[in-house]
Amino acid sequence: MKQHAATYLRNPQWDHPKKVESRRQTVILPYRQHFQQRLPLDQQYWTMCGAHFDRNGESIQGELGQLLKEGLIEPEQFHGVDRESEIINHNIALHPDVRWHLGDFRQVMEQAAIDNAFNPGIINYDGVMQVRLGSRYLKSIMQLVDHNAPKPVLLVANFLMNNPYCLTGVRDAIEIIRELEKVYIFPDHWSLQPWCYVYFGTGNKSRTWMCSLVFIKQEHDPDDLSFTKGRRLDLPIRKGDMKCLQVESV
Repeated sequence: MKQHAATYLRNPQWDHPKKVESRRQTVILPYRQHFQQRLPLDQQYWTMCGAHFDRNGESIQGELGQLLKEGLIEPEQFHGVDRESEIINHNIALHPDVRWHLGDFRQVMEQAAIDNAFNPGIINYDGVMQVRLGSRYLKSIMQLVDHNAPKPVLLVANFLMNNPYCLTGVRDAIEIIRELEKVYIFPDHWSLQPWCYVYFGTGNKSRTWMCSLVFIKQEHDPDDLSFTKGRRLDLPIRKGDMKCLQVESV
């Protein structure tokens, strides 16, 4: 197997304690707090999956294994998306009972909606874009959910909060929402956990800070969206007021 396909193929970190804890704090615990103990069998778990194997091609626990161990989902509910065919093909070989998809995350979910095969209960947008571009991509995911997913959804959105290649500061989490508000009007069925989850990158030489926000979508009618003028998801007004659950670098 070629090793140049992607950084996360050459040096996978999906079982790093910080990634395991971030999934627990932003996916498992919030879903159980707001909805129920496990995802209903008729709903799906969508994620940007990455390689579920190490550099030797051997299976790792990864996101799939953690969620199965926690009893949150069954294998057939897991829909993993990645742009690299090598990753998807090897994931299929290791876990043939799971739904693996090749392509862009949003576009794959859009095609599933066109095919009447999109019924998400949890969406884990584990992106690595910085705030401006990431917010616009998140907007496209939220709009897809608005028009195609009437049932309750937990949406986790991950952002790169600094540029690791230059000496700029770490951005504030509230800037993500402000960027979203420039391009997207939140329908009333969306709410936001009043905290963000921040952790330092998992690589040995990492210089990145990652931030996750957790959005809650209640059941709604896609053909009759409601909006409250001036609504801002009950966020703190002043920059820096949002509570952070922060993991120290190691």
